[in-house]
Amino acid sequence: MLLQLDGQELAFMRPGLDFQKPMFQREYSGHGLWLTVELDDVDAAFEKAKANDIAIEFEPLDEPWGDRHFAVLDPNGIPVDFVQHSPPQSS
Repeated sequence: MLLQLDGQELAFMRPGLDFQKPMFQREYSGHGLWLTVELDDVDAAFEKAKANDIAIEFEPLDEPWGDRHFAVLDPNGIPVDFVQHSPPQSS
């Protein structure tokens, strides 16, 4: 899977692809890593992920500090958190 945002690219690949160098074939061990991708419209990204049958770990939610985000797991099991930053809502 290849994400392209504002001229930047981020790729997620299955482990064990024989056309990759050995260091890129290893399976992720599942410890100590996650990626955060900042977006202007997290809800649009969520709808696109759903439309492409990407398994969602949790649906968009609003945090008390103002961020709105949802998350998926890449094919290696790395959590990817899609975040839209905004100021907290005053109550």
